[in-house]
Amino acid sequence: AVDFDPDSLRKQLPKAVSALEWAISQGKGRVYIHCTAGLGRAPAVAISYMFWF
Repeated sequence: AVDFDPDSLRKQLPKAVSALEWAISQGKGRVYIHCTAGLGRAPAVAISYMFWF
């Protein structure tokens, strides 16, 4: 499945980080990031956000 492909994650990270930046910029409190399957994608997005911003 595309959802579990590491290359797919790499391709989707910029979009996910942009969405996270938008949510944070709204200034309405905390932003919760989660991965339904528990495969480490949520931490990958959080770390990518910290790296890019």
